[in-house]
Amino acid sequence: MHRPDLARSFAIIATLVFLIGVATSRAREDEREPSRQQSRLPAALIRSESGLVTNLVSGTETGATRIGFDTRDRTVHIRRIVREQPLSAVPHDVVRDQVLESSFEITSVAAGIDVAPVVDTLYVAGTDPASGETRIERWTFSYPDEGEELPSVTRDSLFAGSTIPFVRKIEIDPDERFLMILAFDGALYRLDLMGSSESSDSRTLPALVHDTTSVPLLGHAIDMEFRRSDRVGLMLVIDVARSHDATITLQDPDDNGRFDALRIYNGQQWAARGFYEPANRASPVAGIWRAWIESPGGELPFSLLIDDTGSELRAQIGNGSEWIDIPSCTFEGASLVFEMPHYDSRFNLTPGSDGVWSGRWKKRRGKDKWADMFLHATRNDARRFTDLNSSLPPSAGRFDGRWAVDFATDDDPAVAIFRSVGDSDAVTGTILTTTGDYRYLAGNARSQSLRLSCFDGAHAFLFHIRHNDDGTLSGDFWSSANWHETFTATREDQATLPDAFVQTSWNNALALEDVSFPDLDGTPRSLADPAFAGKARILQIFGSWCPNCHDASDFMAKLDREFGPQGLSILGLAFELTGEHERDAEQARRYAERHGVTYPILIAGVADKAKATESLGLLDRVRSFPTTVFLHGDGRVRAIHTGFTGPATGEAYDELRANFRAIIKELLAESD
Repeated sequence: MHRPDLARSFAIIATLVFLIGVATSRAREDEREPSRQQSRLPAALIRSESGLVTNLVSGTETGATRIGFDTRDRTVHIRRIVREQPLSAVPHDVVRDQVLESSFEITSVAAGIDVAPVVDTLYVAGTDPASGETRIERWTFSYPDEGEELPSVTRDSLFAGSTIPFVRKIEIDPDERFLMILAFDGALYRLDLMGSSESSDSRTLPALVHDTTSVPLLGHAIDMEFRRSDRVGLMLVIDVARSHDATITLQDPDDNGRFDALRIYNGQQWAARGFYEPANRASPVAGIWRAWIESPGGELPFSLLIDDTGSELRAQIGNGSEWIDIPSCTFEGASLVFEMPHYDSRFNLTPGSDGVWSGRWKKRRGKDKWADMFLHATRNDARRFTDLNSSLPPSAGRFDGRWAVDFATDDDPAVAIFRSVGDSDAVTGTILTTTGDYRYLAGNARSQSLRLSCFDGAHAFLFHIRHNDDGTLSGDFWSSANWHETFTATREDQATLPDAFVQTSWNNALALEDVSFPDLDGTPRSLADPAFAGKARILQIFGSWCPNCHDASDFMAKLDREFGPQGLSILGLAFELTGEHERDAEQARRYAERHGVTYPILIAGVADKAKATESLGLLDRVRSFPTTVFLHGDGRVRAIHTGFTGPATGEAYDELRANFRAIIKELLAESD
């Protein structure tokens, strides 16, 4: 087969895979931040036409633009739909079609910054059929001042060369500063669009990732898109066809287009340093580490990623698909010190002669109480549980599914969800309870044994699980150094928990004006303070020490930004560890800063459910941190939700968010 024919075949296959991947990835994540505005026009106006690879570029109530490209006849089809609304006539849609020929076979098209239905710029990538070279062009449209003439187009060559072997997908960053280019061989490139005086034909592109033996999943990528994130700035998220759990994330914390690290999860983790320099291999600490805490049940492992920029250290804790930023990572002498002040937690690592670094993890558990455990780390990306016998056959699929769990010391039910990852022995999952969830559990399964762990700076969970001959599970659970219990589980595809909206009831003997707590500055504030008034109200009962509360506050901060301008008022009631106002208020401030919380917080008491029930007085019982109380504007209770099912729970998290939003919308509508 000639090279041009090969390129054409690859292009057709890629576009089909791309469309399937987009549909799958969109269905999976209903809250992705879209890189383009979603259309609210009737679906028929943006329907794909037979024979074209078609995608909606932009759409609003006033119009839409749809771009299609044909891999067979090298044409780009543009349909501009403008909704005209004359004052004295029925609104109607004006459709203007434009077909533009390309000099090369097209494999991907991206639209520049636009205001629907006008698209000013297109970026077109593909393969020259004569030379086999990759071509990337920018097409700029000039619109006539009046009339219905189609715009003229100016084409500029941005790249022509063979250093990129066939483009699979291109994507423009939200500020149109650079293009990201994903090649068929799995290499990932960046093409700067600003500040370059070099000839486009001679320009060479720096490859972010080109070693596909160390990062094999890129070769299976089917889609990528830019998203904004409050925590890590700009992200480029790449979906991989091999498994829905395989997501590659590039993070740009300074939002300057200079990405810092590559995060990949599919049973293993890899890291690569930014676009302009290779990984700092001279650094004694940069890279992936396997770390473990000395638990009474044995090793409690977690992943640790350290970036060494030369001027600062950055670190993250990894559990399954979640990577948690550690606010501070510094050297103190020869030791690495990791600080997580939002949990009043820290650990240190000091190098040993055998290549193993050792230290201690300490976290405050009360006024004069601390969790204090030894931990170790080695600089490698080994399996999470290395003490599982690797000669035994992988058995991750044996544990897949939904299980009804019975903990020996708890009368309330629990539900476990386990998922095998790819073809490896890796397993991820979580356990849902009536008060929250165990967040992101990750581990390995061999033969009849499954081991899972989670360490996030506050939780230190370890599970040893056995698959019994009768199909049931039995196991041991350790939490930090102070808790151990046993449990059993039965496979049950429909296993559910009691309705979280009916567990807790309101005490009608008290009103909001009867309850007051000090704010973060120590000033007593009534819950009926006019400053806390709103068309709809939420009381968030939480503690900064609680990881489920951190998940909840991430969502609460989004709800505040989304519905605050419409009249939603959120008030946080913090129940902290020491009972010392100054210290507890400082923890609440750290907590708020980490999650971008701007709504007010009061210090309501200590982190004891019985004492919290007495201190608050508004509920029959505080059963869980967090608990969320929805109120009408006049203070009447609308609903009380006990606990919080966070992002590790998947569908349960989606359902919770939908329910919370529905209640808020009803309260706001009722107040109008």
